[in-house]
Amino acid sequence: MSAEALSSFEAKWALAHPELPLALRFASLSQRPLISALACLGHEIAHAAFRIDEPEVASSKLHWWREELAGLPAGRSRHPLTGVLAGHAPARTLGVEAWLAIVEAAMALREAGPASTLDELLARYRHFDLPLARAEATILDRIDVEATAQAMSLSRALHEAIRLREALAGSSLPLPLDLLARHGLSRAELGRAHADRDAALRDHFAALAT
Repeated sequence: MSAEALSSFEAKWALAHPELPLALRFASLSQRPLISALACLGHEIAHAAFRIDEPEVASSKLHWWREELAGLPAGRSRHPLTGVLAGHAPARTLGVEAWLAIVEAAMALREAGPASTLDELLARYRHFDLPLARAEATILDRIDVEATAQAMSLSRALHEAIRLREALAGSSLPLPLDLLARHGLSRAELGRAHADRDAALRDHFAALAT
């Protein structure tokens, strides 16, 4: 995969996560394409899970990624991002089930209803982020997979709440139902700014910080 092709995926990724490209500056030259490809892959799959409103389109995209990841351990790829990862021997040794766990967790997120509690919400995110962290461990030495998955899940919860209107325009509800109940809010009321919504967001951010 050329640097130009990878940079186009990085640009798409950076639009959603403008803070993350800075982290690539701390990666070695040999690791950067791999880290970037995995991050962009995670973004593409998460986009299908969280942002595509049409169920048929989202399902089709996720099933395509499932087929793509199934071939990665054998070195097969049709997509530029999986091509980068398939060229990395440790990533190929991860095994089919480990790669499929990423997209299967995304499918589960897509099908799940609203989370009742923050613990349930974070557990769902962790189910998606843990296989991503395991894949990252094939690139970075001495990574703590469990701690990385926890950090990724907290970051995802924060990101989804910050981009609340974008999340609500898709299929997800980024705040748990018990929080909405405490503040007397409906999903529709989260889409506009008012004091009760702001109070709920403050409580959500405070809970994520503890």
